[in-house]
Amino acid sequence: GRLRNINYFLDNYQTADVSDEIKNHYVGLARLYRAQFYMTMVQRYNNVPWYSHTVDPNDTAALYKPSDPRTLVVDSLMADLDFAATHVNESVPQGTPGLWAAKAYYARYALYEGTYRKYHPELNLAGTADTYLQIAKKQADDIITSGKFSLDPNFSDLFNSTDLSGNSEVILNQA
Repeated sequence: GRLRNINYFLDNYQTADVSDEIKNHYVGLARLYRAQFYMTMVQRYNNVPWYSHTVDPNDTAALYKPSDPRTLVVDSLMADLDFAATHVNESVPQGTPGLWAAKAYYARYALYEGTYRKYHPELNLAGTADTYLQIAKKQADDIITSGKFSLDPNFSDLFNSTDLSGNSEVILNQA
């Protein structure tokens, strides 16, 4: 259901009568959510079928298609994250992922995939691990050098506060 809703939006967003900047922001969010969905599936099952468009519920061939290779799925979700990290707005309502959250997810997932490939030689993908590790480094560097986040001097505030909106460590505040 969640993947179908995301793909349905991505198949139909062009009909909205808003600026390209607004469309790209929401497409970036949708692609971020699709990347999150697929990263969870890849972590859990490894190879999964990749669906980039809405599937008709009566299309049994598409619904029961075999898994796609991990490389195709990961490359596709990384393309989604790359789009999100360049198009999602920085200023968003509380609880909505903004630019820095998109970059944080991009860094996290690239780090996961890079280390997974490095330490699982049976996949024969170790030669591509460094590409993902470099993506993780770049995205993390962008967050660090933005100057918008820093370690809070009082670590316990992260656990003793009911409102983290003013905390300098928080990238995505989902209060």
